[in-house]
Amino acid sequence: MGDIDEFEQVRSQLSVLGDGRLTVTDSLIGGAGLGLFAAVSFARGDPITEYYGQIISKETAAKRRFERQASHIRVHSLNRSAIDGNYHWNGVRIVDKRVELIGRGVAAIANHSADAPNVEYAFVDSASNRAAIEAWMRPGGQWTMRDECRITYIRAIRAIEPGEELLVNYGQDYSWSKESESSSEEEEESSSEEEEEVGRQKRVRVERAIQR
Repeated sequence: MGDIDEFEQVRSQLSVLGDGRLTVTDSLIGGAGLGLFAAVSFARGDPITEYYGQIISKETAAKRRFERQASHIRVHSLNRSAIDGNYHWNGVRIVDKRVELIGRGVAAIANHSADAPNVEYAFVDSASNRAAIEAWMRPGGQWTMRDECRITYIRAIRAIEPGEELLVNYGQDYSWSKESESSSEEEEESSSEEEEEVGRQKRVRVERAIQR
């Protein structure tokens, strides 16, 4: 996948509810409510669907977690923003996901599995965002990344057959939704996320250099 077209290529591959590639119905996990299922085959590494929802600040995310409203919140950019899959982009709460999310990404519906996930969270940035992140990583760099120029999504980590439920390891976000944390724990976790993303950006640059 070429560097320049990476953002557009991933976006063009992402499925939406109603396109015949994904279905939403009762989960196979008892008590989990709705689940996300593959209606077609996906190969390892295939982008599957976007994590659609309302982009919110870290402060709003922390408040919703504290109030036990965080069942579908996913970190979007470092310690700065998150996506709440329980709300539309404009802040209107989603009531019937099987109807209201037609034409939208439905990664937020994928249920948690720590032992046997078949998809993982990923993100891709536009060229302008990648340049902004590289500038930020330099000494004295300022954060100018635009949330709307990043896509958070799920991708297959193994071959997936039609009819399989898509399961993802929620990781730290899952624990956030289960119990509130002290400010010191949040700071430690945020620092870890930031270090992880910086390292990921560095690895991406090395891989691209090798590909060239």
